[in-house]
Amino acid sequence: MRGFYGHRNRCILGNDVFNSYINNAADDSCSPTYSKVHKYLTTCRRDEVLKLNLTFIPSTFTFECTKCGKCCYPAGLSLTAKEFQYFLKIINKRERFILTTNPPFLYKFKVSGRCPFLSENKLCKIYQNRPIVCVSFPLTFEYLPDGRLCVNLIRCEGIGVGDEIVDLNFVLKTIEEIKTREPNFFDDLLVNKLQQNPFVPFYTFNHYVSYDSKLNFNRYLSILLKDYAKNHRNLRTYLHSFIRSVRQAIENTLNLKRLKNVDRLLILDEDLEVLKDEIKSYFSQKFDENLKIINHFIEEAEAEAKKTGICEIYLNGKIKKLKINEYAKLNFDLNYESASKFQVSQVYFRKEFEPNAF
Repeated sequence: MRGFYGHRNRCILGNDVFNSYINNAADDSCSPTYSKVHKYLTTCRRDEVLKLNLTFIPSTFTFECTKCGKCCYPAGLSLTAKEFQYFLKIINKRERFILTTNPPFLYKFKVSGRCPFLSENKLCKIYQNRPIVCVSFPLTFEYLPDGRLCVNLIRCEGIGVGDEIVDLNFVLKTIEEIKTREPNFFDDLLVNKLQQNPFVPFYTFNHYVSYDSKLNFNRYLSILLKDYAKNHRNLRTYLHSFIRSVRQAIENTLNLKRLKNVDRLLILDEDLEVLKDEIKSYFSQKFDENLKIINHFIEEAEAEAKKTGICEIYLNGKIKKLKINEYAKLNFDLNYESASKFQVSQVYFRKEFEPNAF
């Protein structure tokens, strides 16, 4: 059983390694690469930790189910493969289930009105075998791109009722119950996040490395950023040129590997060191060229904004059209409880920064 805090061992991820456990040991017919990966995983993953990110302040709320039944009126009930098999036995109507591609929830049970397992006195008829989405309530879980497990608290009628405090122990108890029912649940949740949101350095061709490796690589990029985007008179142009150059460098490097028939199951940490050198070389050749292209785009956009009084900015997860003289709010947390007000023109148009700001 994995712990929750502390050091996270370097875990090498491939297309299917989350399903490679000790009881699925590779035999002699497996490739040397797979055998090496399997041996590594069986020794390191047992010590891996879940890094939690709570979107609420622990110990601020209490919770007790009021039996209002409002959570039992879903448009559809998400089910894991194991839960699907159980539901199919007691309902025996396959047309009620929809196959999805969102592991660990591979099926959705179509519900019209209240859940058919909610009794007249608002008790669950299958409580001991209720799905994980019901077990976790009022919590929800989702992985963030940096590898932390985001834990959100649903504000239902039971919040603020009773004396059970919603703190870290409350969260861990829920996690343990989920893992007791389905040990691979959080692994599948993590894999799905990787597949949906692959990010640098390997966001193409389905190559994935560990979060720790990516974080190490991102630290390298931050150092590179300081070297190339230090012009305080034209910071935005330099930042955009940096991002464009990074993406091109990574894509170019991976394309070269594929042309050389280097299409391995895994990208190991040592490949990151090679990638760093190749990116640095690419930067010395292409950064100034990208800088001119980006500068032209930004100059045109700013001129159009001054002419029309309207601009487009990326705000709170969406691209929005706003007037340059209006005020907008930037949210700082997932619950939108903390926000900062600013004038659009102050963030849209380029400005000179003091050198000591860097």
